Amino acid sequence: MSFRHKRFSALFGNYRLFASNRRGSAVIEFAILSPLFFAILFSGFEAGMMYLKIGMVDHGVSEISRQIYTGKAKGKSAEDVIDIFCDSVHTVIGCDGNVTLEIRKLSGYASFDPGAATCVNTGETLADDDKPTFASTAGGDIVYIRVCVNTSLLVPGLKNLTFYLVNAGLQLPESAPGKYELTASTVIRNEPF
Repeated sequence: MSFRHKRFSALFGNYRLFASNRRGSAVIEFAILSPLFFAILFSGFEAGMMYLKIGMVDHGVSEISRQIYTGKAKGKSAEDVIDIFCDSVHTVIGCDGNVTLEIRKLSGYASFDPGAATCVNTGETLADDDKPTFASTAGGDIVYIRVCVNTSLLVPGLKNLTFYLVNAGLQLPESAPGKYELTASTVIRNEPF
């Protein structure tokens, strides 16, 4: 046996034993696949939470609209109406200065342009010119109500993967790094109160 052959068999002689040993292969496969598995798992959870938040914002707007079209919100300030919204969504969405409310009287249904929503980030204050309209309404008025809420993701590191996986349904504008705008609106006609 030549020196080269002895050296090769000394280095790789146990290769057959090593190659036939399957213990630990599941650990290696788990180490390779687990980051992808958990990223998909948490992204699905994140998308579900975002859909829940969207539904809660819609519910909050319906609570506001019911108070307005029955006349129970007559004489209330914008902060009082925002409190009505926050009371109905507080289990899922925190209202810590991140809610913007717009209430407008319309002259009719046909000629209406809602325009872009005005949203505010937590801790930010809007100038008087930038604040959305808050009109007091009377019985029989056609009223446009819009609420914008800034919310964040539960797992911010999955931002790109979450929205790439469910981008068909969740096309949320990013208002600040890690903050997303959830907007809901409705048009109602007040009861004659």
